[in-house]
Amino acid sequence: HHHDSWVFGSQYFFEVFNSTTNQSDAHAATGKTYPCYPGEILYTEYTLSDDWVWTLTMGVKGDPNRTSVVIAEKPFMGILPESQTSSWSEPVYGNAVANTCWEVYSLSEADQYPLSDMRYNVTITAKQPGTIQWQDWSTQQPTCPGHPNMSISFTNSPESQTIVWEITRP
Repeated sequence: HHHDSWVFGSQYFFEVFNSTTNQSDAHAATGKTYPCYPGEILYTEYTLSDDWVWTLTMGVKGDPNRTSVVIAEKPFMGILPESQTSSWSEPVYGNAVANTCWEVYSLSEADQYPLSDMRYNVTITAKQPGTIQWQDWSTQQPTCPGHPNMSISFTNSPESQTIVWEITRP
């Protein structure tokens, strides 16, 4: 699809091994795609309900009309046999890994980067204080000429971890 602006949409991407082809097949459940514009603040939220259903939400802060949602009631969107997996409550899903990723591929020159600075604020909240052992965050600097600078900081409390990832133009 051709877009005249940046766009966003929630997505649950996963791969499943196909024993017939001996390869992994990519799958994705996607929410509605919306345009976004310079200066707008986008948010992403992952919520696990008490009945073990993940809801993935993306939107423009302050604009409820541009909210993209994916609901994942089962791992792999239920395409695997229940004998393999049937619920997010299974022990194999007991650990979650949070990260950020600036997906701007194949850049080779400074003017190909987005023109504005970016700041990612990540807050992870535990349902019960003290139940999560928070990990340190780090970042790597890009290597192509004229790349922006990246820095990361974080604070921890028994209830939450707050991460600030900043990308600034030279």
